[in-house]
Amino acid sequence: FGSRACVTFALRPPPRLSSRVMRVSAVFAASASATQCTYPGGNCYELNMQTCQGSSTFTLHGLWPEWANECSGTALDVNALSSIRSDLEKYWLSCPEFGSDNETFWSHEWEKHGTCSGMGQLEFFQKGLALRQQYVSKCSGGSTCTVCFDKTLTTLETCPGSEGVMV
Repeated sequence: FGSRACVTFALRPPPRLSSRVMRVSAVFAASASATQCTYPGGNCYELNMQTCQGSSTFTLHGLWPEWANECSGTALDVNALSSIRSDLEKYWLSCPEFGSDNETFWSHEWEKHGTCSGMGQLEFFQKGLALRQQYVSKCSGGSTCTVCFDKTLTTLETCPGSEGVMV
């Protein structure tokens, strides 16, 4: 049957306003399963994108395997990412308002999430960039955008907290 997958957006209020997060959902047509991606313990990935303050461009916050965090593995070797560094600096950057530099942010994402993915360092970051490129056009109207996938990263799933309906 034709199915739809849901992308969830959260609107971040300016710091002087309430910290309450409003959720807005958008539904787009795609090949998707009716499976709900869950955290913790899900057999799925969450691709999380965000806009930095003062920007309308969605950048990557992370590609998160929902089955585990902080798995054993080697520390990030930023030199291993040299072939994609310019793309990382443009599309997977540390937002200035968070007060961290890019390499620290990438190390955090690798050590907390990438080590659990079963991928090598370059492959993990390349996959995140490729998925962002493929799905970023579905993001609009908020400061965050989330797309969930099965463990093979080939089938869309409903994200946690999604208010949209899969058809």
